[in-house]
Amino acid sequence: MTWTVPTDYDEAVAWFRSRLDLTDEEFETIDSEARRKAFTIADVAQLDIVDQVWQALERAISNGTTLEDFAAEIGSALAGAWGRDDPHRIETIFRTNVQKAYNRGRWKQQHDPVVQVLRPYYMYDALLDSRTSDVCNELNGTVLPIEDPFWSSHLPPVHHRCRSSLRNLTEKQAKRRGISEARPEVDVP
Repeated sequence: MTWTVPTDYDEAVAWFRSRLDLTDEEFETIDSEARRKAFTIADVAQLDIVDQVWQALERAISNGTTLEDFAAEIGSALAGAWGRDDPHRIETIFRTNVQKAYNRGRWKQQHDPVVQVLRPYYMYDALLDSRTSDVCNELNGTVLPIEDPFWSSHLPPVHHRCRSSLRNLTEKQAKRRGISEARPEVDVP
């Protein structure tokens, strides 16, 4: 069996397309399991605007649209819904959703049976700088088997604007870095 490295973001796009866009009001009526599959924007009551943002994000994930292009496309609609311009919030929507889709796509690739045999460990890999959150700083470097239940609740991104990812490792790499004896006791938001 061979595994080919994808040249595009099919898994990321598929994951994002599986999300259902909802208004805030609709989102509040569903259970936590359904919420994980939903797409909503806080303080936006019109489903057509939520859908417009969803479509712009889908294009960004599929085609590599920049933040600037995304903001130009949906900025005025969101400003109308919010009653003001909020470029920081638009950036948060963009970065969080794109990062989440790419990480979920990578997760799917890393769970290919051939890949799991060759690279059976995950390492939480945070981008360490002055903007790194306390949560990601604490999780950084955690090395555990891919199938460890820890990853079901600590799969990046773990918060808005999270820039962390999971790196899959061979057994030799995991041992060299040090397989974590204990799981960090960090509550993710």
